[in-house]
Amino acid sequence: MSHVMQTTSLWVVAPRCDPYDGEVEKVACGPEVLKRMTVVDDLQQALSDTIGQTALVFGREESGLTEAELRLCRHSCAIPTGRIQGSMNLSHAVAVVLAGLFERRLALLGLADLGIEVSGKQESWEGLQPAAASELSALLAKVSAIAKSVGMSGNDSRGGGAQGSHGRRRLPLGHIRAILSRAQANTWEVRSLHGLASAVLKHVKEDTTADSGDGTSSS
Repeated sequence: MSHVMQTTSLWVVAPRCDPYDGEVEKVACGPEVLKRMTVVDDLQQALSDTIGQTALVFGREESGLTEAELRLCRHSCAIPTGRIQGSMNLSHAVAVVLAGLFERRLALLGLADLGIEVSGKQESWEGLQPAAASELSALLAKVSAIAKSVGMSGNDSRGGGAQGSHGRRRLPLGHIRAILSRAQANTWEVRSLHGLASAVLKHVKEDTTADSGDGTSSS
């Protein structure tokens, strides 16, 4: 899995068996991963070689990471599991995390194809995070203004009482809000839609001004 997801290095901390045993090579699907493997005595020693890089730390299968080891990490995460099987083995956990990061890396490459800077700067990574609620609200305000300019309602819905949704009918703006929420649009996507909405509003305003000018006359 490490080789498939193109990770650069592998550290093994205090292994209980010989990591260079022939059986290990078979499980690793070849010698390439083992060539990039470094065996160390403790986690601190492993992390000392990762300055300027992102290191993923996985704990022991039966007990995870110790408190001392967790204190060496900047962030921690957990993989949600169902009730039938409350945990997964170490290899599966590594596969899930690497697959998620690899998918994000592919997304960055896609942004590069669009001409967006993806050199690894903090703003590039932030652009892939879910957009802030304030940005979504601002975008929906523009969509509402567009709807009003063409004679449509700028509200999310109509009907229903103040205490519930019974009898309430969702309008186009409400559907757009639901789509954006369900899609978990990221910052780059929402800002692109901001630009599109702003261009539409500008065009509508210019058309309205032109129509007003054509309708004026002097005596």
